[in-house]
Amino acid sequence: HTGVNIQTELERTCGQFGLDDKKLVFVTDQGSNIVKACKLMGVERFGCVAHGLHNLIIVDGISKCAELQELILKVKDAVKTFTYKTNLLECEASKMADEQLKAELEDMLSTLEDEEQFGTCEVEDEHEEEPAASSSADRTSNIGFRQQPLTTLKKDCPTRWNSLLLMLESVVKNQELIERCLSRLRLFDKMLNDAEWKIVENLVDFLKVFKSATEVLSGATYPTMSLVLLF
Repeated sequence: HTGVNIQTELERTCGQFGLDDKKLVFVTDQGSNIVKACKLMGVERFGCVAHGLHNLIIVDGISKCAELQELILKVKDAVKTFTYKTNLLECEASKMADEQLKAELEDMLSTLEDEEQFGTCEVEDEHEEEPAASSSADRTSNIGFRQQPLTTLKKDCPTRWNSLLLMLESVVKNQELIERCLSRLRLFDKMLNDAEWKIVENLVDFLKVFKSATEVLSGATYPTMSLVLLF
């Protein structure tokens, strides 16, 4: 992947598409080999703004904040624990779903018992019809199948845009499940405390802004050059 080899390949590809007599403008990352290839070709090159945002967050930001980096490594370690323990996560998620359903049923039955004990007062109005109250059967039918509270735990890839956000989001969505499984495995040292969970949640909200910017700037059906300075 040297600059010379990339230059040769780019020129060959441009020739295949009949672009030799066209004005070429390249949008690339900041890799020195890519930059060199563009210089050798004598073409105009712009740095990818989304790639720049990624470097701003990962290289110039988080990696230089020791406390935050330590927390992210702790999250990664927890995620890594379940790499080959999908069955454990699924079993625990199923138990959580059963517990949730049982709790909702008990709450529903308790409500029905209260209604039967104390009754309800109904006032008839000749001129206005009140919407019919839902029957016990209707309310009970609303407690249907509950999807298991499990979403795949994502891994962070340093060179992939927004992958840190995806990992942290998957961890936040499965917070209770992760804590229960780590407790079962007696890996208490891998568990995050309340303050750490709060920081992770705040970081998710913060990174969502950059994800939105990346998606808008990556649009293919509208010009994005005019948005760069604004973003």
